[in-house]
Amino acid sequence: MRAHTYLNVKRAAFLSVSALALSIASVTPAAAEEEFELLEVTVSDLQEAYEDGTYTAEQVTESYLERIERYEDHYNAFTFLNDQAIEDAKASDERIQNGEAGALEGIPVVIKEAVDVEGFQSTFGWEGFGPDSSISIVPELDAPIVQDLRAEGAIIVGKTNIPAFSTSGTRADTSWAGDTYNAVDRALAPGGSSSGTATAISGNFAVLGVAEETGVLSKIQQLLNL
Repeated sequence: MRAHTYLNVKRAAFLSVSALALSIASVTPAAAEEEFELLEVTVSDLQEAYEDGTYTAEQVTESYLERIERYEDHYNAFTFLNDQAIEDAKASDERIQNGEAGALEGIPVVIKEAVDVEGFQSTFGWEGFGPDSSISIVPELDAPIVQDLRAEGAIIVGKTNIPAFSTSGTRADTSWAGDTYNAVDRALAPGGSSSGTATAISGNFAVLGVAEETGVLSKIQQLLNL
């Protein structure tokens, strides 16, 4: 079972796509020869930086986790964080050095709570399946999209908040983890049901995010978090 950190409402240590899409985020590596000046970074930016040795996947992942640690209490985008993210990033660095990099090697990604991730409790945002419930659903296999991401070297940062059973198109206020706030303005709705994914990407907590398309909801979340 993968180690993970449960984030409750009071202390959440902190992803939109219509299945999977590229998104952007900011990175300031912990230890680099020069500061990464880009406010928002793309997959291709990181791939070039990894290839020329400017940054490592470990540095980039640490940078995102530090940003999450600093701002998650303000946004509440996550339900769980991956305690193995740094170790996964180190493995990515080894594959890059050995010329075995996948298409998304070392790219930090967040996953919507409704999507199964091996070893992480699947709660569907409902209190009855939450960490404090007597019912615990822990998948033994990744969902196909997560399998594909891992196969290409993506770093799973964590799972993102949703309303209970993804029943709201505006926000996650029915989630056991509490509401998620818009990364641009807390007074605005982040959209739903992939509220946490939308806020995490807009708030620069990962480069890629997994969400789901119900009607036009993914597009709504993108517009609400510009």
